[in-house]
Amino acid sequence: MEASHCNDGEKAILNCSIKGSKKVASVCEKDRIEYRFGLIGSPEFIYPPPENNRSDQENFRYSADRSADYSVYEYSLQFYHQGYSYVAYAGEKRKPDGSAKHSSSITVWKMKEPCSKDCPLRSPQATPEGKAIKTYTCSNSEGGMGLINLHNRYRPLPPTNLPIPCMSCP
Repeated sequence: MEASHCNDGEKAILNCSIKGSKKVASVCEKDRIEYRFGLIGSPEFIYPPPENNRSDQENFRYSADRSADYSVYEYSLQFYHQGYSYVAYAGEKRKPDGSAKHSSSITVWKMKEPCSKDCPLRSPQATPEGKAIKTYTCSNSEGGMGLINLHNRYRPLPPTNLPIPCMSCP
């Protein structure tokens, strides 16, 4: 069993042992979803802070995608905090023999445009268009696969005014 910041009764959606470090990133859920990062027993960063009473859908932005041939699946959970965007990622690449290769990571982005304290996650400023300042690779490659379970719960996402990429434009 991997070390986790999740307590008894909480479900670990992501549990990432940071490669080359003793730190762990966990996304835990009981009454709400929380991101916790740092050494087990003394996380140095928890989001959202306890005084934040917004819904999970207001605190976090979830996305799921797959390749056209269904061989690659990608899931991410993003949140914005004090000029940074944090993206928890899980990927699965299926091989022709039926096996799959998993990968998980946490990327921290310095936002290109500053945003107010209550930046809405669905705004253009909340997309990771800044500079990636740190990517933490998970030594346990399947550590983020719990993100798959959020797929049905977070659909449909709230409306957005973000541009939708054109996949097959003339």
